[in-house]
Amino acid sequence: MTVVELLKKPEAAERLHISLRTLNRLIASGQIRVLHVGQPGSRNPAVRIKASELAAYIAHLEGRRVA
Repeated sequence: MTVVELLKKPEAAERLHISLRTLNRLIASGQIRVLHVGQPGSRNPAVRIKASELAAYIAHLEGRRVA
């Protein structure tokens, strides 16, 4: 079984060295995808971000760099 590391938004922002506000903007724009964790139909599901999603975002940024 594969273990997936899930991060809370403040943890993800810290790993990227950005503010929580900037992370929320990246999420809203679809650049970083989130998971909603909780009971089906819950009004306030917990938001989690896969560590691999952060790695994919960083790889995308590295691919855009001009040498």
